[in-house]
Amino acid sequence: MKNSAIGCNGTYMPTVSGGSFDPFNPDPAQIKLTDIAHHLSNLCRFGGSTSRFYSVAEHSLMVSYLVSPENAQWALLHDASEAYVVDLPKPIKVKFPAYIELEDGVEKAVIKCFGLNPNKPDEVITADIFALAMEAVFFHRHGVWPKFWQEKFGEMISEIPRWEEIWHRKMTQINTLNTGPQSISVLFAMRAEELGVQRAI
Repeated sequence: MKNSAIGCNGTYMPTVSGGSFDPFNPDPAQIKLTDIAHHLSNLCRFGGSTSRFYSVAEHSLMVSYLVSPENAQWALLHDASEAYVVDLPKPIKVKFPAYIELEDGVEKAVIKCFGLNPNKPDEVITADIFALAMEAVFFHRHGVWPKFWQEKFGEMISEIPRWEEIWHRKMTQINTLNTGPQSISVLFAMRAEELGVQRAI
């Protein structure tokens, strides 16, 4: 008898919802928001080097709060592919072109599944970088030097005080509710519902 969680070619992986997913042949129909929320909430950023457990789901929540409403769905799902291919620290990721190709393929399936704009909005890219910098302060105890802001944001540097206010306010709210990965999974799902995230296929 064939095991659907393994697959006949050995490339399928099981999902928490009881299904399976083949990251080498990503099918948008196999993608589920419940899997994304659960998987990402159990996946620690930075290879686990943070001062407390800080998941990809929590990072995605923060990025979704930083951007304008029209880009918030994209922001919440900007790392959804990692629910199926995990999160590799960037110094490792850039050395493995095959992984980057795999991740890109799953991201395309996520985009199709939820009907997102095929092109990731610039605002989401910028907010993701800002979040990375703030995470260095919060979870690695590194200060963010002015040169970093200038190089990464240029003319948008004037937005940083507003983003910082949002970051501190939302991080405080999440910390109050955060009792572990399961609570972050629930917050992720609630945020998706608030933003009207729905399957397009």
